[in-house]
Amino acid sequence: MYCTARDTALPLQGMTADYLVRSIGRVAAGERVLVHAAAGGVGRLAVQMAKAAGATVFGTCSPRAQAELARAAGCDQTILYTAVAFAEAGPEPAPGALFEDIYATELPS
Repeated sequence: MYCTARDTALPLQGMTADYLVRSIGRVAAGERVLVHAAAGGVGRLAVQMAKAAGATVFGTCSPRAQAELARAAGCDQTILYTAVAFAEAGPEPAPGALFEDIYATELPS
């Protein structure tokens, strides 16, 4: 039996998502969280962890097929950043801030 690159990446993705959501962000119930690249490896795990903490989760992604992956992971709302202006697709502003936490889970290429 051998491990594929995908198999070996999962623990690192999990540690990264855990660090972002629990250690850095300390996401709590009732917060609104934005996860960029919500359909990627780290993004999907971050979405799941934020949902488990009780947050409302918004995720950016593209194309539409990836939006389905993000919703399946637990996103309350997905934003197709190539199809709609981000500012128009986000939630109604909350008192003080649009989001309590924002995570960019992939580096730009």
